[in-house]
Amino acid sequence: MNTQTRLGRFLISRFLITIAVVAVFESLVFLFINRVAFPVVISLIMPHLENLNSLSLGTVILGIIVLLIILVLRILSFFFPTMQGLNEALLKQVLEVSVVGGPSAKNVETTTIIWVLLILFTIFVMAVVPYVVGAVTYTSLVTREVRKLDAELRQQRLEEERSKYLMISDIVHDLKTPMTTVTGYAKALNEGMVKGEDQKEYLEAIYNKSGRMNEIVNLLFDYVKLDSEGYSLVKNPTDLTELVREVVALNYTDIEDAGDELDVDIPDGPINIDVDRIQFSRVITNLLVNAVKHNSSKTKIGVYVREDYDDLRIYVADSGEKIEEGVAENLFEPFVMGDKSRTTKGGTGLGLSISKKICDMHGFKLKLVQAPEMNRYQLDGGYQKVFVIIINR
Repeated sequence: MNTQTRLGRFLISRFLITIAVVAVFESLVFLFINRVAFPVVISLIMPHLENLNSLSLGTVILGIIVLLIILVLRILSFFFPTMQGLNEALLKQVLEVSVVGGPSAKNVETTTIIWVLLILFTIFVMAVVPYVVGAVTYTSLVTREVRKLDAELRQQRLEEERSKYLMISDIVHDLKTPMTTVTGYAKALNEGMVKGEDQKEYLEAIYNKSGRMNEIVNLLFDYVKLDSEGYSLVKNPTDLTELVREVVALNYTDIEDAGDELDVDIPDGPINIDVDRIQFSRVITNLLVNAVKHNSSKTKIGVYVREDYDDLRIYVADSGEKIEEGVAENLFEPFVMGDKSRTTKGGTGLGLSISKKICDMHGFKLKLVQAPEMNRYQLDGGYQKVFVIIINR
């Protein structure tokens, strides 16, 4: 879940909870006022208002406005006797349409009106308190959550910076060995230190190491390109079974040359999905290359396509050694491999990172499952680990 979605859900959930709690407390306040406080006070101060059965926040506000008008009119009548007739007419109209008792309230003493005004104002304050407390609490919760998310984002940025520095270090590590070899061999040839047939061997080594460096640079370019802003997949309707068969066929020679055994089980009928054919082919290719490169000879490699009710699954399994738990947890991060594996078998760790990124961009899921947990997939063949691509339909 990304930060914006998480914050949005938090704001909505806390807002609804706050509104519900405020509504409950407001109901309890007015229940107490209408059942206990209001009847007692009215019976003692203004008995003619006993026909007013209950109060609400709107009634209280209207009552305060009406009583303030009555109070102002009486004050004006006291200081300006000439306006008494006009004030009496206005007072009559106000009382007839008000909720504070009708014309009989005309004769109520000013002191009593002030008392009722104070009582209504107190009730208003009591009714508003839950809203104020709710607003303050909600603001506090939101502020705390925003600060928490901000701290997490800062930590995430620090981790990204750290990851970039580690990536640079790993790139240098992977390029240093072949560059040293190329430089040393080229110097020996240039200075005439190598004669005869040995020259061919040195030139072949330079060629192979140069190709290795070019492979690393291309992988890094692909990784950065997929992560760059504005890059998007080119999806088209594609027969998944045909695509997987083509990828397996293209890699069959390498699998055979490595002395590995290949088992393929792909449905005969077409299974159509929308994918970027080129990029998704690279996912399966990377998984097959990974199985060949990082396992010993005579490893059994299996490629299976299974169709379920809700999703499609592609399995690339092998019978090689299980991956250490510490490495397996971060296997899809760039350059996450054992150093021994990297130096002896020529891996960079970028292939799986690229595969994971392509799957994520498609909305697919790529994961590694190892024995004995992988037994639930019912893949017969003595496999020790399997990469699973889950395609939701």
